[in-house]
Amino acid sequence: MFVYLGLTFFELLLYAIYNETKNEKIKNWLFVIGCLGIFLIVGLRSDRTGNDTIGYVRNFLAIDSIPWKNIFTEHPKDTGYYIFVKFIRTFTDSKVVFLLITALTSLIGIFDLIKQNSKSPILALFFYVTIGNFLFILTGVRQSIAMSICMIAVRFIQNKKLIPFLLLVLLAAQFHHSAYIFIVMYFLGQRKVTAISMIINTIVTVCAYFSYEHLLDIANEVLEYDYEVEQTENGFIFFAILICIITLALLTKSKWVTNLKETVILNSGIMCVIIWIFRLIGRTAERPSMYWLNAIPVVLPESIESLEHTQTQNLVRFSIIGLSLLFFAYRTIGLKYAFCF
Repeated sequence: MFVYLGLTFFELLLYAIYNETKNEKIKNWLFVIGCLGIFLIVGLRSDRTGNDTIGYVRNFLAIDSIPWKNIFTEHPKDTGYYIFVKFIRTFTDSKVVFLLITALTSLIGIFDLIKQNSKSPILALFFYVTIGNFLFILTGVRQSIAMSICMIAVRFIQNKKLIPFLLLVLLAAQFHHSAYIFIVMYFLGQRKVTAISMIINTIVTVCAYFSYEHLLDIANEVLEYDYEVEQTENGFIFFAILICIITLALLTKSKWVTNLKETVILNSGIMCVIIWIFRLIGRTAERPSMYWLNAIPVVLPESIESLEHTQTQNLVRFSIIGLSLLFFAYRTIGLKYAFCF
């Protein structure tokens, strides 16, 4: 727990320094240092940190016994990931190197998304750790790499380049098949966020909600899960947090959503909220929602910085930072972290 909290305070320290400097070169270096801190925590973790890490490490060590020609037959699903692991295994048998490489590939797309779309990138890094997918990246290696590739693909939505976008999503799907769902973002992400579009979103969501059992059967078949409609006992607090963030984003959108670039980011946040509604009644929606959750750490700082009055802005900023820390501390209570050394 203390390692995780230490990382958040490290990001806040960098954010304080970032706000005090006018030198763009120094700001860029501070962002690099902020990224490096997250990368080292993820990459230098023990194989006992994260529920599934040990399984990925064992697979890495065992894949040396599988000939290249048998990769497709041994791993017919998510084959790209196993080709990637086999490639790493050709030049190292170090599980530390393996975790460092997978950490980099899992995070590079997130860092790129934040750098390209946030005016307060270090604050976005802080929110990524506290309310984003940071804890998931510690355990879900395959999907984390797939999400990272999809985040790089976001720039092609913003530039209206369909073919490069589809190629990247196809690549991501070779690491985790859930990436195919991100294809819809190309068509949904470019819509202007208006009152009419929000009404349409609401109507579609309500209709889907009442048809969820049928949709769940389809999703289970496509994603190869076996979830049922259920009364989940968690997720409501986080859903309330997402609602607050998107409400703030919508209230301030006239200040920060000025072109297609910001529109795509805001639509990603809205999509995250919509999908999380279905997470409350079935866990099938949890994994897909993570693709859009990556936009929330970008949406939140942009919304805060767009508040008109400095006093209000500071009050909201410090309140949200404090609440994010409390929420993160709550999530990490009992979570053990161990370095690889």
